[in-house]
Amino acid sequence: MNQGLEAKYVNITWHDKHTALKIVEAIQPIEVQPIDNNKFELDVINYSKIENGKQGILAFRLLDTKETARPYFLLEDGTKIELLPFKDNQTKKTWWIEGSSWDSKSRRWHSRIYRSVGAVSLHLLNSEYTIHISTSSFTSDQLEDYLVDFRNDLWELILDDSSYVKGAGKISQDDGVDEATLKAITQYLDNVALVLKKSKVELRESQELAPRKSVKPVPRTFMELVTKGDGKYLTSRATIESKDVPENRYVHYTLQRVYLILRVLASVSRAYGSKLEKSIAEYQKRLAALTSVKIINEEAVRYDLRRKREHFASFASQLKTSFENLQISKRASSQVNFRSWTLIFNVTKQAKQLGPNTYFANVKTTDEHDWFIPNKPDYVTVEFDQEIQISTGFEYLIAGHIKSEKNTYSNKTRFAYTVFIITEIKIIGGLAYEKLKKAIEVTENEILMLKANSWSRKLTRQELVQQEKEKVNIEKMLTILKQKQDNMCIVNKVITPKLPVAKKLLQQFQQHSIKTDSSFPNSMTFVQNPNYQGVYSQFKIIKAMAGIHDDDLLIALEKIDNIALVNVSNLYERWCLVQIIKVLIQKLGYKSQQDWKRLLIKQIFEKGKNVYIDLKNQSTDRSIRLWYEKELDNGYRPDFALDVEAICPDTQVILSKRFVIDAKFYQDINHKRHGGISAVIKNLYFDKDYSERSTNSVYILHPTKDAVPTRKTPQQWAKNSYYGEVPMFEWDEELRLSSNHDYGAVYLSPIGHDGYLDELQRLIGMFLQYGVEDDRRCVNSAVPNAKIFCISCGSDRISFSQGKNDKVWWITCDDCSHFTVYSYCWGCNNKLIKNGDHWTYHSTEPLHPLNVKCPSCESLVMG
Repeated sequence: MNQGLEAKYVNITWHDKHTALKIVEAIQPIEVQPIDNNKFELDVINYSKIENGKQGILAFRLLDTKETARPYFLLEDGTKIELLPFKDNQTKKTWWIEGSSWDSKSRRWHSRIYRSVGAVSLHLLNSEYTIHISTSSFTSDQLEDYLVDFRNDLWELILDDSSYVKGAGKISQDDGVDEATLKAITQYLDNVALVLKKSKVELRESQELAPRKSVKPVPRTFMELVTKGDGKYLTSRATIESKDVPENRYVHYTLQRVYLILRVLASVSRAYGSKLEKSIAEYQKRLAALTSVKIINEEAVRYDLRRKREHFASFASQLKTSFENLQISKRASSQVNFRSWTLIFNVTKQAKQLGPNTYFANVKTTDEHDWFIPNKPDYVTVEFDQEIQISTGFEYLIAGHIKSEKNTYSNKTRFAYTVFIITEIKIIGGLAYEKLKKAIEVTENEILMLKANSWSRKLTRQELVQQEKEKVNIEKMLTILKQKQDNMCIVNKVITPKLPVAKKLLQQFQQHSIKTDSSFPNSMTFVQNPNYQGVYSQFKIIKAMAGIHDDDLLIALEKIDNIALVNVSNLYERWCLVQIIKVLIQKLGYKSQQDWKRLLIKQIFEKGKNVYIDLKNQSTDRSIRLWYEKELDNGYRPDFALDVEAICPDTQVILSKRFVIDAKFYQDINHKRHGGISAVIKNLYFDKDYSERSTNSVYILHPTKDAVPTRKTPQQWAKNSYYGEVPMFEWDEELRLSSNHDYGAVYLSPIGHDGYLDELQRLIGMFLQYGVEDDRRCVNSAVPNAKIFCISCGSDRISFSQGKNDKVWWITCDDCSHFTVYSYCWGCNNKLIKNGDHWTYHSTEPLHPLNVKCPSCESLVMG
């Protein structure tokens, strides 16, 4: 696909309205996404800044320098707005901007389109670029929260699991923090202070005024004698002690690096401590919510009732439609051996081996009270001459031309009823019919009772048992989090007081005019002098405990510290990348390849495509290749793709599946210009085919609250996130799609949402736990082929117990006590996983939250 231009935010200093004195470009271009050979699109956020903190404007550069065509905006009313070219005298690049009006006072061009919100079309030759312009509804302080969170999380990832912060954040075997590690910083700073006190010095020749009689002459001395004659003081050769020697320069270098590490550790540990505090508050809130009274979500209940009524009505409607569309076939018109009569039947299951429209059934006439059920192995079938909507569990009355036959073969007798012409067909009952009818009546009655009780009710005995299991998990997690919090307090107490000490030592190096040099001097000083030797050895320990093994990562820490708030959508995209890695490594126990930090840093600062990080969880037999800007076969590049492989322990078969995630920084995703999550999902899943012909699961991450158009499940996340748990949109209803967690949109934002990482953990955990299986249908057991793990903590240390039958299993995590039920849908055999109130991603039944709805057929599983 030929992309003819580059888009960037630039800051221009103007001489006059015809001449640009200086043009400063943003480091990263705005991504131009191809749609087809001549159509492209890009997302722009107005009032964006560039890296120097100055206001940026939207500018374009033609990639073909010989191109003479002028790019122009085309408005809906047909108006053309040609762009203005301006040359950067330093880079010799020509940039095109929209200049709607010149402000002579502030000496700048205003852009009417860039300040607007919506979509605009840019044209260059035969190519069309659709530009989606958004505005930031967040305050500058809120956006700064994104930046601070991004910076701290990125530091935290670089200071990995072997680092000081992460080590202190975990419960070790002795439930404490490694004291030797904590002492390393104190010992290092003490050694630096001793080095400054008893530094290696070097005598260097200098010149100074001295009494005439004690002068050691230099050439300047003789010049002074000639020009000044007899003076009391003359310039004399002298020596001074200098501490600016290679050994001290290296110590100064290590101190700068240690001060940076301490500053980063202090910042990360404060942020980590704050998140622990919020996590503890969230768990305590969840614990307090577990009472003997359940508050029922009215919106979800009313949707569920409406859905049941629609489902009930749809059977008769589909039957009527298929009946009306029947044509008298040639086969029916040629039959003479039939009679017109009325038959009542119910279908037990489809008999595809006997014919495409053939069913095993029970039958009787309108005059008979009992069903005709022959002795085994004899059986009854009902066959239709043409396709018609027939479902199991329903009792039908059919009138028309029906042929009855009795055929015996292989010691089996088949009583066959073949329907050629239908004059009437209707549903008159059946187990499923009556069950659904009864469910509607029960729901209607329960709604009346709930309204009278302010939409609350007491928990049943079974719900109380389930709730107790939830409490055990929450209390266990609170114990772990509080221990981490105690350890983090120790970290802060050690690090924070050391910062002013290190800063004061740095000032002393500057006062002594000691430069810095990262080259280690191969001198005997670091062997013979214990102070220098201590600096060198403790510096290595500090770097190791911080997970820093080379200077590139130290330099990266400095670069991260200098990241400014610029292109917000790029920042959100990179922040999401960091959150995905955090969930995989810190929450679900994945380990990454050795050079992943360097790859991550490179991708943060030098955005490329087809960049990947390999992660593996040895204990759960799963490996992930996490792609950033993966180029699909169709040419599109979603932000993230997770290629997962899971080894089935019994068969050693490898299951593989791709999970696509795209970050959309639409703070107002429900605005008509975006079309809500419905339009965004449909565009990515179908139009851009991120699903690659429905083989990949596709999800978006967004920062918009209340993004879900209808709350169809009572779970807390249902207002903001959609996990593909039920059909949600008009188009998936029209296409008769059962989303079955194949697409969705998840709310992810650190602003005003303390437990935000749980949303992403639930999503990734759902894919790894439920979405990787090639065949989600239960055959012999509800237990999946791939190895089971805990979605709450990532552990594979679990205990099994069999439930009501061989297809229901209860599983408890030995590490965090989280309780999971593996079951299946009684209607369609679709595999189901119940992860408790907080972690379950299937839709739950509004009146009975222990029951989950099958995402494939929406039936309920009780238990």
